[in-house]
Amino acid sequence: MSGKGLYSREGVYGKRSHSPPFNVKIGLNQMDAIITFREYSTTYAHFLFNAFDTDHNGAVSFEDFIKGLSILLRGTIQEKLNWAFNLYDINKDGYITKEEMLDIMKAIYDMMGKCTYPVLKEDAPRQHVETFFQKMDKNKDGVVTIDEFIESCQKVSDE
Repeated sequence: MSGKGLYSREGVYGKRSHSPPFNVKIGLNQMDAIITFREYSTTYAHFLFNAFDTDHNGAVSFEDFIKGLSILLRGTIQEKLNWAFNLYDINKDGYITKEEMLDIMKAIYDMMGKCTYPVLKEDAPRQHVETFFQKMDKNKDGVVTIDEFIESCQKVSDE
């Protein structure tokens, strides 16, 4: 192996390659496989995949993945909130709508499963979305902007 480029099966399992896997990319199917702790996790895996796929090319490069993890683990509050907003803003138009938030909440509740204690009510995701919008949609226009999101989250963390 030349030490450059993609990790090969040999580089991963046989001889050690000394080059970092910066050109390695994972696709949506691999992301689904990573998020396997519940059979209903596929939808949430799609949302996570899209949040990590920052250049929107249909693949998460090693660099995309490391940048995302770095933000989540060591980023500033501002960086983490921007990343979270990007996760919830499914269509990347700069706004979180009730529909987008409901899609995320349903995916999370489905991933948690029906066997949680206490048992979750069927309308729990919708109630969560309504509570979210009551707190975050400051001007009551039906969408949450990045500014409203950050301001609301920082206000909650200060309390």
